[in-house]
Amino acid sequence: MTPRAHKAAPQSAPRILIVDIETAPITAHVWGVRDQYVGLDQVIEDWSVLAFAAKWYGDKKVSYTDTSGRGAGKVRDDKALLAELASLLDEADIVVGHNTKAFDLKKISARMIQDGMKPHSPVRCIDTYHAAKRAGAFSSNKLANPGFLVEIEVTAVRP
Repeated sequence: MTPRAHKAAPQSAPRILIVDIETAPITAHVWGVRDQYVGLDQVIEDWSVLAFAAKWYGDKKVSYTDTSGRGAGKVRDDKALLAELASLLDEADIVVGHNTKAFDLKKISARMIQDGMKPHSPVRCIDTYHAAKRAGAFSSNKLANPGFLVEIEVTAVRP
């Protein structure tokens, strides 16, 4: 499938979207709790996108959307959520998030393909996880690491 047309009008400053998704786990029949290989025939229910939060850089409003409003039986029906998220990604020039390049954007793309949707427009990605790895050898690259946050902030303003 070809990506959607980029709908944003040309602007002097790029449109920067800060985004994070949350996913539901795969449900499967397994024979134990350790070192299990799970075959596709053991999968009862595949993973899905449960929710996302997004904020345009410079705006105060944070948007949050989840699947819970459609009832317990449809909590994994993420098609409407993905359509809303794709619309935001189509407007963005740059996406910012933590592990967004390796996780969020790939998971979003995979679910859109599974749901028969057109791919979102291509976007540049600024991944704070990779920024942390480039900035130094932190004990942890998780956002919860206070040293990581300070270093990234300093790195961002360093000439």
